[in-house]
Amino acid sequence: MPTELLLPCEIDMKDPFILKILDLFSFLFSKQNIRYDQVRLIMKLKLIQDRRKPSFAFKDFQPAKAKDSNMFLFSLLFFGLFGLMLLAFVASLSLISLLLGSVIFFTILMVFVSYAIILEFSLDFFDTSDQVILLSKPVGFTELNIAKSLHIFLYISAIATALALPSLVFWAIRINVFVSLIAFVFVILSVFFLLFCSALMYGLILGKLSGERLKDTISMVQIVSMIIIIIGSQLFVHTSMAWLIKLDITSIPVLLYLFPPTWFALPVYMVGNNAFSLTGSLVVLVGIFITFLGYRYYIYHQAPNFEKNLYKMRIEDKKQINRKKPIALKFSHLLKNNLHRAFYKFSVIMLTRERRLKMAIYPLMAMAFIYQAFFIYRMVTDPDIVIIDTNYFFTFYLVIAMTLPISIYTNFSEYCKASWIYSYLPLKTPNSIFLGANASVFICYQSVLLLIMSLLHLILWKFTIIPDMIIMLLNALIVQILYQHLSKRVLPFSKELKTAHNSAFQHFSYYLAVFVFIPLAFLLHYLVHTILPVLTIPLIPIQIAALYFLLKNHYNMSWNELQ
Repeated sequence: MPTELLLPCEIDMKDPFILKILDLFSFLFSKQNIRYDQVRLIMKLKLIQDRRKPSFAFKDFQPAKAKDSNMFLFSLLFFGLFGLMLLAFVASLSLISLLLGSVIFFTILMVFVSYAIILEFSLDFFDTSDQVILLSKPVGFTELNIAKSLHIFLYISAIATALALPSLVFWAIRINVFVSLIAFVFVILSVFFLLFCSALMYGLILGKLSGERLKDTISMVQIVSMIIIIIGSQLFVHTSMAWLIKLDITSIPVLLYLFPPTWFALPVYMVGNNAFSLTGSLVVLVGIFITFLGYRYYIYHQAPNFEKNLYKMRIEDKKQINRKKPIALKFSHLLKNNLHRAFYKFSVIMLTRERRLKMAIYPLMAMAFIYQAFFIYRMVTDPDIVIIDTNYFFTFYLVIAMTLPISIYTNFSEYCKASWIYSYLPLKTPNSIFLGANASVFICYQSVLLLIMSLLHLILWKFTIIPDMIIMLLNALIVQILYQHLSKRVLPFSKELKTAHNSAFQHFSYYLAVFVFIPLAFLLHYLVHTILPVLTIPLIPIQIAALYFLLKNHYNMSWNELQ
């Protein structure tokens, strides 16, 4: 008598609607010698669990009276709003050239989806909790991994659909509904392509390494991948825009065919403009072939070993890893007493050793640097602009805005490793804890970004803006203190960091700092620089006095003020 797989979710549980759709494709699993009943049951368990917990990104919005509701639908509204912002860009380009609009559309979509896969859903790839529950039953590694991949695919597809929907509606109205349907099909295929690429990358890493080296490598790959995605997308958009506009309908450069977004954009262009070509059709077929062949290879050669190799994540290397002391520890003497220095050193170690914290912070730093660098590059390469005669150095305030979300990560720890220690310390106030944590995140990350960009500005403007750079750096500190003062007072490293999502974007204090404090600081500085330049130097001591006052009041709190 064969052993059956029985799980609690089988008992009197209504099937989620998505499983009924999946049932229509059950024959595909059977043809590949994959037990569909096991895949379906694991998927059912995962979907039922999802209904009982909110989306990671929006868990803080969870109503007290609706703890069992699925907040992922609520989060899709925000992705839809982002899609509306994307619509203006795609629509204006599509009116010039449908090829241009569709290629840029799929480029931006795939960049955003890649970002979501690497930062938001990496945790699901490396989740071993399913193995503890399911592998005691007669469940195959392949079936477990396929169910896991499909589960991630559902969420990524929903995100991609929310982002794409405004543009799809535009194409339906502007051209016809059939073009939008074609575009939607290839949106899903592009998600499929990105998902199997991520799975293959992680599978290869799991097969080669183990222990702490494996964890460090995965974190580094995720960070590097995010930086490459950001740089690559910016290079593609900025360098190809003028080139794409000049393209003739009948002569698409061969180089454009090498970009994966082109594979999925060409059907929209060919159907919408009735511009079918043998080369374009072959490129689309090759893209589809690569997508399905790659995933088939993953299922048969990588999926079983992927789950087996996940056990390596639990292995601790017996060899002691010699870690270099963070350079930031050398700055501890800047703090006035031993207690402050102790918490500063503790916070530096937390911020520089926890992989998930670094995986969240480094992409933010990369974005701040890259966007500003590209903006400056475009100015420098414009022959009509004499940069030293311009006031474009005021764009430094954009860098200040992008450093703000980094400070929120002093609240988190991957496993809340540090949260227990504070309750055992005989401290009258938590002032020293917050001062050490805030100083450490500033020295380790924010100051690095601010100083690099300051040096770049000083070189370009021939050091003629030194007083202005001092004013902007002091404004950065003032805005940072105001932002932290209005944010929720949470003990450093006391909240669990489940994903790399930046929760700064969930709080009103962030938007107040970005849309009120920074514009006011910029306006005051601009007026002094342009109308009353004689006040430039006197403004600096006023800022220092204001900063001293803010710091004195900011670190004057009691335990009762904490949330």
